[in-house]
Amino acid sequence: MVDETRAAGRTVFLSSHILPEVEHTCTRVGIIREGELVRVSEVNTLKDLKQSNILIHFAQEPAPDWFNGLPGIVNVQHAQNGTALLITVQGDQQAVIQTAAQHHALSLTTHEPSLEEIFLRFYQTETLSDAVAR
Repeated sequence: MVDETRAAGRTVFLSSHILPEVEHTCTRVGIIREGELVRVSEVNTLKDLKQSNILIHFAQEPAPDWFNGLPGIVNVQHAQNGTALLITVQGDQQAVIQTAAQHHALSLTTHEPSLEEIFLRFYQTETLSDAVAR
């Protein structure tokens, strides 16, 4: 019924804690924190606030300096016995992928946060401005 109403061009207000359903159904979402509406955005805009984790495996020990200073880099650390790097990046990942290729990466795995993970960042104990800045 919700999909039919939306398809007819009508606005539907949906209150739900089932965020995969919200992500599938809604185009705009509002986030309420401590009784206050703190954010209203398109779902895609909220997803642009995401931080992705990228795990890159190399044949030999990689240097974090290869990635430090690239656009959007939040953190770079060694992982898995020193032959991999776990990189946290906000926004576009293209520079990370290109740099990994230049250094002959063996594999690259990304973890894209769901709307639920982004939503939970708004409920951490830090301030909202810190969460949005990430």
